[in-house]
Amino acid sequence: MGSCLHLAQVSRPDVAFAVSLLSRHSATPGLAHRQAALDLVKYLYSTRHMYVQYVRSPDDTGNDPQVYGKGWREDKTIEERLVATEPDTSSSLPTTFVDADHGGDKNTRKSTSGLVIMLNSGPISWFSRLQKLCALSSAESEIIAVVDAAKESLHIKLLCEEIGIRPVGKPMRIYEDNAAFIHSGHSLRGSDAAILTSCFYIS
Repeated sequence: MGSCLHLAQVSRPDVAFAVSLLSRHSATPGLAHRQAALDLVKYLYSTRHMYVQYVRSPDDTGNDPQVYGKGWREDKTIEERLVATEPDTSSSLPTTFVDADHGGDKNTRKSTSGLVIMLNSGPISWFSRLQKLCALSSAESEIIAVVDAAKESLHIKLLCEEIGIRPVGKPMRIYEDNAAFIHSGHSLRGSDAAILTSCFYIS
């Protein structure tokens, strides 16, 4: 599991959830966990040619990762309301995608947060981890995930500004797909909703 954890952190974001799930049972593993770990190793070996790779020019051979989403609304979004502070859509600026399930762990009923930060069409930071709190609704689990995403995004934003690949003060975009969470952010009812809305653009 230590070797798989290293691969998941360095160049294989596709196995981050599987490694996170198996690591929860590393202290008291059973036959099912052993078989799942062997299946993970087989998958890693059969897909050993797939990894995160940056190339010098478009003519070089490299992976072209794609991010897919569904249910995005194009009319009257929060981006249109914040057009004055809308980030540049250039590929050289990092963008965060975050999601969470609700009560995915059947024993503790805790949710799992997933995040990936894309830069130049490639992932530069990702994680899949069990939340520390037990969320009472899907919207609450998404809020916890976005808070963790905001922390990681702020770190990436400041790092990019420090090395000079990103203008100082340009907000960073975070994508979240939970309807209840987005509605709370759009309604701006109370201070909590205002805080939620600010998570969409980290400035």
